[in-house]
Amino acid sequence: MSGSHTLTLTTLLNSLHTHLQTQTQLLPTLHAQLGLPASALEDELQTLQEQLMRGVEAQIEERQKEVEGWMERCETVEVDCVQYSKALGGNAKATGSSLGELRKEKVLPMRFEMVTEYQEKLRQLYHTKLEQLNVLGSRLKAVSRILGPDFFSSDIVDDGEFQDVSPDRFSKLEKELVRGKAEVTKRLAQLTETFIQIDWLYTELGMGPPIIDESASSHSISRSRSSGSNLDDPFVSPTDAEAFHYRVLSGFIEQAATLPQDTPPRLDVDPTPTLVSWASDLRASLEDTKRRREAHIQAMYDQLEGLWKRLGIAESDMDAFVEHHRGSTEDTVLEYEEELERMLELKRDRMGTFVLSAREEVEKLWDELMVGEAERSDWHPFYDDEHTEDLLTVHEDEIRRLKEEKRIKAPLLASIRRYFDICEEEKELAASASDQSRLLGRGARDPGRLLREEKMRKRVSKEKPRLEQDLMASVPSWEEENDRPFLVHGQSILQILMQRVGASDQENVGPGRRKPSPGMRATSVPARATTPTHSYAPKSGGVVTPAVRHAPASGNSLPSKRQRTEVTPGYKPPTVLGAHRGLNNNRSTSPTKIPTSRSAGRSTGPPTGIAKPGAGMHAQYQALGHGRQPTTGFGRSTSLNVSTSSSASYASAGRYASGSQAAYNPAVLATKAARARRESFRPRASIDAEIQRDLNAASKWGFPGTTVEEADEDC
Repeated sequence: MSGSHTLTLTTLLNSLHTHLQTQTQLLPTLHAQLGLPASALEDELQTLQEQLMRGVEAQIEERQKEVEGWMERCETVEVDCVQYSKALGGNAKATGSSLGELRKEKVLPMRFEMVTEYQEKLRQLYHTKLEQLNVLGSRLKAVSRILGPDFFSSDIVDDGEFQDVSPDRFSKLEKELVRGKAEVTKRLAQLTETFIQIDWLYTELGMGPPIIDESASSHSISRSRSSGSNLDDPFVSPTDAEAFHYRVLSGFIEQAATLPQDTPPRLDVDPTPTLVSWASDLRASLEDTKRRREAHIQAMYDQLEGLWKRLGIAESDMDAFVEHHRGSTEDTVLEYEEELERMLELKRDRMGTFVLSAREEVEKLWDELMVGEAERSDWHPFYDDEHTEDLLTVHEDEIRRLKEEKRIKAPLLASIRRYFDICEEEKELAASASDQSRLLGRGARDPGRLLREEKMRKRVSKEKPRLEQDLMASVPSWEEENDRPFLVHGQSILQILMQRVGASDQENVGPGRRKPSPGMRATSVPARATTPTHSYAPKSGGVVTPAVRHAPASGNSLPSKRQRTEVTPGYKPPTVLGAHRGLNNNRSTSPTKIPTSRSAGRSTGPPTGIAKPGAGMHAQYQALGHGRQPTTGFGRSTSLNVSTSSSASYASAGRYASGSQAAYNPAVLATKAARARRESFRPRASIDAEIQRDLNAASKWGFPGTTVEEADEDC
């Protein structure tokens, strides 16, 4: 047909109708000529209809299949585009188009071409981001190998076909990487600190790290020939990992030996959990060893201190021994053990001396506690002449009991002593008032006497009522808490106070005052000697000799215009020292050293019953039971000499490494050894705990001192 290019469905139907009508009109004539039956025409028309329908349907079906093919191809590409877009997230916007816009295209071949081009853009962008993600992931895996598999969460790793390369994913991984690097830096700093502490512990213990023999095998470790080579720690039969750890530690210590003191060494190693755990375990093992040694040394020192005191050893000799045997090395432990063994042997040889020394301490505590003569006489071991170990043990137990009694009574005893001082001042004022010669101007004149008396009178009038009120309130509380009376020289302090207060009230009844009778005087306040003494425990019952009140202003002829705090003479706060007893005020106080002080007035000579040898330092040396005087300048036994092996261990423990220590700078080793000696352990005096308990008890009862106000006086 010439007009097929303008053929439409209507024209097609019209042309087919005309053509079929023209052609089918010929069939009856043809059938008649052929002599076919009438039914043959109907059958042939039916066949013609079926053929026409099949032709049309075949054409339609072919086109439908073609459309379906294009749709499947487009959908396949579009599914990939969706997955790429989902994986890229916000990064997909960089392509400049979207899948929704492309799906609006109705022509399938063109749509397929457009989505294919879009797919290629997404694929290139996805692989670019995937490479960046893989680089970031490899860095995370490297950090994860250092920190352990449990540090990062499991969702960090994505092994799917289309991995998430969205900006959120990158941001999350970058944050995790930053967190991981920060943790690596933190663990590296902790590991460095741990290694520094291990190096210091090696120095304190007089040890060196094991030396790795590279020429043999990783399992061959030779122990450092230091004084602490027999320490029970995990140094035996190391694994390959342990050998590596020891090499790292040795390299660190070797590097530290070559650096200035204020420059910490750099640790160029991955702080893996295994290495960190190994270092922590090693430090804990060394710290435990150090604690055990220090506890052992302290226990031996506690015994030695009592033995030294019993023998009357000078404080300087005790300090010299402690100073020259600082630290917790094996040599130090051996020196203390040898000294303790010598002193115990000396104790067995001089049991009488020890018993007499213990009795002196018991008597001193009796005086401090103001124990009455009857109670002293009731303690029969004090008068036993058979000096045995059991008798000494009984005395030591009594000393501990009296010290505990002193701790409990310390605050109230201080106030009672202060009260007795005030009472004695009152009596001195009364005696001075009855002495008319002080006003006649005969003999040597004392221009400041009247001024001192006036100050004393004001002090008595102000402090005495307050002390009486405080004691009347505090003593019953103490007696109720301890379920026993508070005795002073065998008398109840409450009865003494009530009698004294009653006597004062009678004196103040009216103008006709009368002096107390001798009996009343004896029951109110015990009399004291004319000359004040420093002893609080008189030898006769009922007589009290309080200590002289330390008031410099009262003895000065010039007026004093100030307010001062006067500590009660009977109880003085301990003087805070840097550590133990040594004169080490120039160095900072270590947390392991408790400030201590020693009681004043301790006799440096041998106790009663010890025959003094010759004069000079040789006398103290012979008191220890040794025959030869040391040449170090100290008057002490050979156990007080500086241990050369201990000093050598300090010098050799400066900076350890995997090779010979001879390669280190001797000046560096000497500096570290000196610093280690200054910071090394030294046992604390046993008196510290007692003083601290007294301070705590004083705060409970509220009598740490007395505030004395000096009024303005005109001469």
